[in-house]
Amino acid sequence: MKSVLLPYNLILCFSILASSLSAQSMWYENRHSTNARDAWLSCAASANPNSARGMSHWIRYDLGYVYTLNASRIWNYNVPNQTGNGIQQAAIDISTDGTNWIHVGNFIFPQANASGFYEGFDGPDFAMSQARYILITALSNYGGSCYGLAEIKVNVANSPLPVSLLAMDVECKDVPVLHWSTAGESNNDYFEIQYSENTVEWKPYQRVKGAGNTQKRTNYSQNLDIPRTSLTYVRLMQVDLDGREHILPMIKMDCHSRASSLQIYPNPAVDRIQIQSNEVQINSYRILTSDGRVVKSGIMSERSSISLADLRPGNYFIGLETGEGMIYREFVKM
Repeated sequence: MKSVLLPYNLILCFSILASSLSAQSMWYENRHSTNARDAWLSCAASANPNSARGMSHWIRYDLGYVYTLNASRIWNYNVPNQTGNGIQQAAIDISTDGTNWIHVGNFIFPQANASGFYEGFDGPDFAMSQARYILITALSNYGGSCYGLAEIKVNVANSPLPVSLLAMDVECKDVPVLHWSTAGESNNDYFEIQYSENTVEWKPYQRVKGAGNTQKRTNYSQNLDIPRTSLTYVRLMQVDLDGREHILPMIKMDCHSRASSLQIYPNPAVDRIQIQSNEVQINSYRILTSDGRVVKSGIMSERSSISLADLRPGNYFIGLETGEGMIYREFVKM
């Protein structure tokens, strides 16, 4: 089993733990920081991603892919003299697509003790449920004026899906072309390309035969001969040899989008890469190796540079989460 650590500052994206934890992580042998900067705090309600919950205090975690979830551990708001802001009762929902939510249940979160030795508590066991998104909505707290939470760790299956998706993008031509790459595949029968105008109603377009079983990178391309008025969002449904289906992340298809001008330079790079995003707002990023492992992630501004000093030379992908969907670019670290 592997664990997923969800610190407060990775609301839209989090990384699978490898052999060691990031230096920025605040988790060490289950102990937790008492620093307010090491926690999430909401003092104003906002529109919940699950529309059924309306205006509320919530935090959503995006795994990046659909994983099989198991047991969890949670750390409540642990700041001295402010533990009343900690969540007392919470509703937890999960989703594979960020639109359709499944209610896991309502849970009581014990109050933290404002100690540097605070070790959190056992959270819900998701019992092999599949999800990309975990949504925690605060229903009550311990008397504070705001609602806070520190982090959550979730045990996941060793592999997120039968395929490890490296990148997916649309090449804008007279007939657009969908490109995607996998780092490895296990019992993969085929991909079904689906498209939608609103991310709610999805239509099948074309099946593309998978590689079956391979640990090598596989590249795919397929023309999208679909009326432009209908082709706004594209996603892949991956189907196993035994018929099990898995929905992969969607992308927004807009050849006139501002995101199409997003650039990464220099490439190849030595010490850092610069992201030129023009008017596109980039919320977060993650860097993946050629075999699909997340090795670096974080929050970034509209125009920002990312240090590569801690990466070994090689080929990488960077995924940029924007208001127009997820955008991937490939680069080389010298």
